[in-house]
Amino acid sequence: MVADFPALLRYNVDILKPKYQYLRRVMVRPLKDLIEFPRFFSYSLEDRIEPRHQALVANRINMKLRYMLTGSDEEFAQRVREAVERRARFEAGKGALETFSDAAETSKEEETKTAAAYQNSVEVD
Repeated sequence: MVADFPALLRYNVDILKPKYQYLRRVMVRPLKDLIEFPRFFSYSLEDRIEPRHQALVANRINMKLRYMLTGSDEEFAQRVREAVERRARFEAGKGALETFSDAAETSKEEETKTAAAYQNSVEVD
């Protein structure tokens, strides 16, 4: 962690502690995320971490800390839009599969009814 972000050694514990607590308690992220992206501590809790985390929660999105925090606000907004669109496409596809499954069941029921009606008509003759 220190090898990836040596400046971390110069940070005051009073600065690190609230960010760490937010990461673990509010964001409910594993320690592994912090080890993968120690620069998390270099971002402002109030100006960057909290607002972006809240945007992800509001949109039901999860992304790596690196993608959540790096880049401009415009780039972050674009990432969020793309993730929302991907989820919408996935959910639409899932809905289409359910519709297809329902249609297949309806077709089977119709086939059974048709076969039964045909059998009845054959037996009558």
